[in-house]
Amino acid sequence: MGNLVTEKVVSTFTGSGGNWTFNGSAQYKNNRARLTPEQSDSEGNIKWRGQLSEKVWRAEYRVDIENNYTGSAEEIVVLFYHDNAGSSWQPQNGYYLSFDHNDNEVRLVRRDDGVDRETYTQSLDISGDAANEQHNIRVSFDYGSVTAYFNSKKVFEQELDTVDYSGDGFGFGARTTTDASAQFVDDIRLISLTDRNIKRAEDEWDNSGIAFGKSTNTHQLVESLASMLDRSDKTLYDVKRSKHIDTASGSDLDRFGELVQLDRKSEESDDKYRARLKLQFRVGNIGTTFDAFSKFAAVLLETNIDNITFNSNFELNPATFDVSAELEVFNKASISRLETAEFLSEAVPAGHNVRAFEIGSFRLKSSGDSDDQDKGLTGDGTSTGGTLTREIVGHNVRAFEIGSFRLKSIGDRDDRDEGLAGDGTSTRGTLARGSQ
Repeated sequence: MGNLVTEKVVSTFTGSGGNWTFNGSAQYKNNRARLTPEQSDSEGNIKWRGQLSEKVWRAEYRVDIENNYTGSAEEIVVLFYHDNAGSSWQPQNGYYLSFDHNDNEVRLVRRDDGVDRETYTQSLDISGDAANEQHNIRVSFDYGSVTAYFNSKKVFEQELDTVDYSGDGFGFGARTTTDASAQFVDDIRLISLTDRNIKRAEDEWDNSGIAFGKSTNTHQLVESLASMLDRSDKTLYDVKRSKHIDTASGSDLDRFGELVQLDRKSEESDDKYRARLKLQFRVGNIGTTFDAFSKFAAVLLETNIDNITFNSNFELNPATFDVSAELEVFNKASISRLETAEFLSEAVPAGHNVRAFEIGSFRLKSSGDSDDQDKGLTGDGTSTGGTLTREIVGHNVRAFEIGSFRLKSIGDRDDRDEGLAGDGTSTRGTLARGSQ
């Protein structure tokens, strides 16, 4: 198998030792990493034992798809910024770019706690049905910009709004379903910004008459010249970072605020300010449709759109959109509830109002539940009092935290001390609260 080049590390692949760990069905076969055998319902991955800390890098590799029978399945993925894939083909947390030769598409996915949170797809005709196929792939990552080349042709490009760099894993995975292919990965090269020019010189040196080993004068001379190019490259990237909202900091980030007239708050960190700036940029470009508004709400709360409930009421004047999400969703968002209300009010189509609700946990008592003076009416699976809907008030918007109180069922005992409480709670819940 080829070399893996990253920063100053050159690792020759030799089976399951060295800098690679094999998981699931992945094995070292015929001087290549076989990620899946030609068997149905197989999955596996290989993980580099180093750490992917760079934010500008390029991965070059070859995939081999081999079939002894008709049919091709399923997909080969490159994993990056992930925590752990275990024996699976995809990570619990992190990113993967899939080359799916069953559905014939390229798919970029961000996963969080085992759930796909973001998915971007581009069609690509990957046959995979021949007895033996080889495809050369290059994937570039540049501060959130993901670009993929398939057999020297650009086939995918996507700019991520935000990137979670908490994971530092890098590797490859694959899976099969009913139809199956033996899927291999080989000739892997991970090239970072550091020392990339000398690596390129080493790769392209073809003068067999002049020695070019690391200890030779020729190599040292070229390395000295290449290091100057490296420093120039780094300077250019530093300039680029200051011009990109994801990487700008300090006064450079403040200049973005001047563009959208959004000042940094007192003692506000770069990360918090950056989050508000990106939302403000989105507000200025959001469409007037309900679909555009709902997508913005998902970005605002940093969650999957499936975790938000939308309802419209056109009988009210003005027409009103209701946005509801669990308490946990609001708690995980980078911005405050009041800021959430303010951004929603700016994004809602003209002539409309918006109300946001925090969903609570109270439920009706089921038949057979015993009366309990100490608990009263309680919420599912909770041990403390739930909350009723809470209203968050912003400019031209009302946002509600939905509480967990429920109606008392037949057989429930009256309790003056506890009143109506939430499912599974031992203390009373709270009524709707307003946040100014």
